Amino acid sequence: MFGVNTAMLCKQCKTSFQLAESANADTKKCPVCGAAAAHGRGKIMVLVAVLITIFCAGAVYLFLSLSGRLSNQPEGHQGDGVQFVSAEETSFDQSISGAENVAIPDDEPDDEDADERDPVVAMLAEAAAAAELELLSGSYVTNRGFLYNTANESFVTAEPTDLGNPMLLYLLSSDLLHEGQAGLAGEGRMELRVYAALDAADSIVITDSEGRSGAVYRDRFNALLARYDNIHGEPYKPDERDPMRQELVQLATAYTYSGAGYELLRLSADERYAYAEMLELEDGYIHVFVFEYNDDGWFVAASWLGQETVPRVAVNGVLPDFNPALLPCGGIFDEVSDEYIHE
Repeated sequence: MFGVNTAMLCKQCKTSFQLAESANADTKKCPVCGAAAAHGRGKIMVLVAVLITIFCAGAVYLFLSLSGRLSNQPEGHQGDGVQFVSAEETSFDQSISGAENVAIPDDEPDDEDADERDPVVAMLAEAAAAAELELLSGSYVTNRGFLYNTANESFVTAEPTDLGNPMLLYLLSSDLLHEGQAGLAGEGRMELRVYAALDAADSIVITDSEGRSGAVYRDRFNALLARYDNIHGEPYKPDERDPMRQELVQLATAYTYSGAGYELLRLSADERYAYAEMLELEDGYIHVFVFEYNDDGWFVAASWLGQETVPRVAVNGVLPDFNPALLPCGGIFDEVSDEYIHE
């Protein structure tokens, strides 16, 4: 028979040596220094146990860290039927989301039971109605065609449903009239209204809060949203040598029939719009103008912002593609009363 040896380790000089299993291992002496020896494998097992403990502790720490990180992910604020998604977290550029192969409803319900026969229209009408309630309690604008809350700088989105994820649009009713959707346009006035929309194959179903519904082909829907794109080049401040400054002063003077004329105090512009604050030399008050540029040159697009408490909302209602970055950060300054007209 083959003898079985046991690995031993000297406690003092750390010399390892082999010992027959039949020998009394615990009482054997080290062949080098004569000190008592111990089982080498016991030392190895201790080291292995320590390594396993460290590995397990690291794994637990990593798991808890990941769990904490995931639990701290930001969530959109939710209201009754709507939620808010920050502009930084979500891109709405030409966004089309919803259910595919949804039957396209008629332009308008035929009778009072139409919503019951068409659950898609009923769902969209409910989403639009919930969004309209939000308009009563905050400051909202259209941002690239979608409903946007200026208080917390976030898009307003409808809560997902089994039928799809509705989009909340904020469009000029006159634009839908131009798209042939007379039923959705209401009286056709140039005013922003809330609509809910859903992707339906190659068309987009659009419904208002009263259940009036229509469909726009996908390419036409993209063209419709493009009208609300508010990026027209990089905003800039024309310097004193720019002839545009004198041109706009002359336009304002002619537009208001001012005999004394204006002194330009503040001007910012992009390739489509210009925002100007001017001091009328006759009455000493600040007048605010928004100019628009087309093939014929600059013209006055708005001249009443000085009376508005929230100019961003006011100008967005008539010029939905105006870039709010052109507006001053602080407010419109009144040189006479030496305080802000608005914040």
